[in-house]
Amino acid sequence: MRDGDDKCPDTPGKAALGGCPDADNDGVTDLSDKCPDTPAGTQVDANGCPLVVDQDSDGIIDSLDRCPDTPAGARVDANGCPKVVNPKVKALEKPIRFKTNSTIIERRPYPAINKMVQVLKDSADYSLRITGHADSRGTDEYNQGLSERRAEAVKRYFTSRGVDASRIITEGKGESEPAAPNTSPANMSRNRRVEFKFDFVPTPAPLP
Repeated sequence: MRDGDDKCPDTPGKAALGGCPDADNDGVTDLSDKCPDTPAGTQVDANGCPLVVDQDSDGIIDSLDRCPDTPAGARVDANGCPKVVNPKVKALEKPIRFKTNSTIIERRPYPAINKMVQVLKDSADYSLRITGHADSRGTDEYNQGLSERRAEAVKRYFTSRGVDASRIITEGKGESEPAAPNTSPANMSRNRRVEFKFDFVPTPAPLP
């Protein structure tokens, strides 16, 4: 570059920037760069500072997000990747069984249920999905309602122990997802159940 065209004649620089240096290669000259150490490939504004671009709205800007396509509301770690439920908590997700045509929780599963209650009380990050099921006796419509009532009965126990109802999701699957073929009393007993799945409370949607 000719000296007459060089805006920074005393320092080596880039012709595209009028001969001025750009140490972090972000397209903004060092003299104008208010953020001179941005990582390579980072999108910057006119001052050389990172653009706050967060396309999946998870709170982690895209330049630092290792999982840029997380679903809306997913709880993420510092890298922008979905959080994983603690394996010890996952181990508590054991189904409980019900007697025929009953929504009453039997005495035996209470210790296991109480451990799940304690997890929810100890960690505000967790939510719980409770899914009710039924065996194949009765109509599809009746079994659907029965499965929903079983899930709701278990939810009421959790809320009676101080767990916020908004952190518990219930659903019923009727007889549509058997744990075993409905070919024997033992198998049907396995199908009269409620299942549990821990997840993370969704991140609130950003204000418009």
